[in-house]
Amino acid sequence: MPINLSAIPLRCEHYILSKQAHTPVLKMREGVKATRWLERVFIDLCSPISVISQTGHLYAMNIIDDFSSYVWTVPLRAKSNAADALQVWHHLVENQSGASIGDKLLLGL
Repeated sequence: MPINLSAIPLRCEHYILSKQAHTPVLKMREGVKATRWLERVFIDLCSPISVISQTGHLYAMNIIDDFSSYVWTVPLRAKSNAADALQVWHHLVENQSGASIGDKLLLGL
């Protein structure tokens, strides 16, 4: 088999990306942490996922409790369903836990 060393070999982007060094996420936080469960809740509405789920969901809403760092992920078919899904989650969590969610819901960007 002839080998041609004058040509530049092909670059494999996946290989290059896998060999790059990853920087760790810092475990620092600002401000005062919540003192009770559901006192402060953060919400992050994810951008469209590149592959639609088997059930037809394209978005995901992550809800994070500041006190326990517990995360709920709510799948959404459309971004416009976020408010309704949040209300359902709110009633479900308060009924199950007996705790009430704090006055503020902080939206993650």
